[in-house]
Amino acid sequence: MKRFTLVLSLLLSVLLLLPSCSKDHDNDQPSGITGTWRATSDGVTAYLRLAASGDMTLYVYQDSTNADETLSQISIGTYSVQNNKIRFVSNRFTEEDTYTLGSDGVLSIIDGEDRWTFNRATSQETETFLSDIKDISRSAMLGAWRTISADKDTVFLYFSPDGNFSNIDVVDGEVSVDDFRWTLNRNALLLTDIDEEGEESDFIDMFVDAVSQDHLTLKFLGHTMDLTKVDDSEVAPYLKQSLTPVSSKRKIWTQVISIPSVGNLTSARLDWSVPR
Repeated sequence: MKRFTLVLSLLLSVLLLLPSCSKDHDNDQPSGITGTWRATSDGVTAYLRLAASGDMTLYVYQDSTNADETLSQISIGTYSVQNNKIRFVSNRFTEEDTYTLGSDGVLSIIDGEDRWTFNRATSQETETFLSDIKDISRSAMLGAWRTISADKDTVFLYFSPDGNFSNIDVVDGEVSVDDFRWTLNRNALLLTDIDEEGEESDFIDMFVDAVSQDHLTLKFLGHTMDLTKVDDSEVAPYLKQSLTPVSSKRKIWTQVISIPSVGNLTSARLDWSVPR
């Protein structure tokens, strides 16, 4: 559980994700560990969902972060158990750990002297922070999407077939364009930042909650963003203002998102352009 512990006890600036599990099922798989679990420490929160089907989702995020730190990461995969061992196989890594489920309902995942404890998450927390695992077509994400905030500011997201992603924020006639790389793992949208030397680093992972021909819903940090498909011509002028995609420096926009009565999180500082 070296990796598991690193993720959950790291509490450092850059989040590393916890495991997802293997798809084999053992007859002794206990129903007691299925469901959604939450662990928090020093500003880092982890939601771990263990489905009866053997699917697993781990969502780790920071309540606040510096400009160059990872905001959130998603690990999707499967899990299996045998005796007191739990095996995770995910898009990020594979690992086998010891676990216990106490009479107090606390799930502990243990590697040697390292232990992380999870309590049951509420249904509201599960609905707010997680999305069901589903297979999203990459082609369905391509093109330009728009949302307009309550303050009448406009945000465009542009997904290029070559893996470039642009976040375009139009506020009072002022335009900012922030460029990233994007990849899709089932319904986990992964955005990575590119520095001036071309090195990639994790920035933020989101759930693609739903996508259709004309509508896109993203979920991240307890916030939902609903966007409408628009013609690429609406973003073309803004993309030309950016140098080359994935080469421009990220501009930091700070926003506080209020999330009342959800676990112990009342707000999140988001260093990214989102509807205000």
